Amino acid sequence: MKFQSEDKRSILNRLVDGSLSLTTNQEYLNLISLFPGKGEIFRAYGDFLWRREKKNEAFRNYTHAARIFLSEGKTFQAIV
Repeated sequence: MKFQSEDKRSILNRLVDGSLSLTTNQEYLNLISLFPGKGEIFRAYGDFLWRREKKNEAFRNYTHAARIFLSEGKTFQAIV
């Protein structure tokens, strides 16, 4: 499926603001493949994994998100 860039931004914004709820591991992996450099997705995926008691995997995703945020100069997002 091809997404227009406006559609991609809308998906990302909805995930960040909480109006889009993903329910499967594969949905997150698909979204990560569309936005490999967006820390917001890795943070949301970390939250998803944490709720499913996959603490080590969640930690890896939180760490990856923090690295992305720091590389973009977004210190506050990296620590929240």
